[in-house]
Amino acid sequence: MEYEIHKIIENGVTIYPATTSSAVIHPQVEKPLTQLINTYNMTALFPGEVENDEWSLQSSITYLDQRLASNCKVPGTRIMFLQNDQIKEYEYYTDTYTFSNPLGWKETGLNMTIVNEIEEAVFPVTPNFSIVPDIIEAGQETSITMIWSTYRRGTNVTANSINKINNEIVSGSSTSTELTLEGHSNRIFSFSTTYQGITRSVNAVVRGVYKTFYGAVDEGWIPTTENLKTSLSLSGVVGSKKMDWTGINLTNKCTAYAYDAVYGELVSITDANGFEYIDSYNKYTVEDENEISYYVYVLKNPTTISGFKQSFS
Repeated sequence: MEYEIHKIIENGVTIYPATTSSAVIHPQVEKPLTQLINTYNMTALFPGEVENDEWSLQSSITYLDQRLASNCKVPGTRIMFLQNDQIKEYEYYTDTYTFSNPLGWKETGLNMTIVNEIEEAVFPVTPNFSIVPDIIEAGQETSITMIWSTYRRGTNVTANSINKINNEIVSGSSTSTELTLEGHSNRIFSFSTTYQGITRSVNAVVRGVYKTFYGAVDEGWIPTTENLKTSLSLSGVVGSKKMDWTGINLTNKCTAYAYDAVYGELVSITDANGFEYIDSYNKYTVEDENEISYYVYVLKNPTTISGFKQSFS
């Protein structure tokens, strides 16, 4: 047997939509299903009824107020809609206000934005990112290794995360590359990780610096462009004016220490006991063959000593 469902119109207003739920009677309570349905998913049930399907509380209750029978506009009625990728849910909780008045509605359900914020605060996604070495000699191609990991709730979730370095997707937990930097320059590497929809990022910096030099010289030695690097030994890539020189053995010699002048003058030179020596040194400013300025500190008077320490800072 076939049935036809018709709209019931009174004064030009549809009071019962021509839907199956309006026509079907619940066998126990003997009421149409429309009267028993109390939750309306506006996005799913009424697509295309508002521009771009962007429902709001006001547009939802106005729409339903014009279409529901009065006995369906009762406290406990709920509406749902998708807004900014979140499900919003409201309940008509009091008939002190009319059905179409937003003051009679309260937000219910979980606000997932708030839930996600709380969860991230309690169980944050933690990215770890480092580069070895992070200080390299200026002008020299150097191999650097980038190492990363992602943790949440104390668990390493790197393999289950989307990981990027400088917006390029990377796999595994490390990678190596060659890098050349000019002096006094930096290269910033950005690591971002996304896990369970949460993205966090952290940066690491590699610096290009000029090497420092130190050594024992004869009394009266004065640094020049020609002898700066030939008379002194290479200290290495330090990246600051600070250096601890231990195990010094001198026989009628003077200590000398040279570093990139960009780091400023020394403020202290001490021994292992903290005794201050800076007044016992002469300071010179010398340019190397590349016109890089160096500060050079030379002990004024030669000495004979073993197992000595000088801390430059």
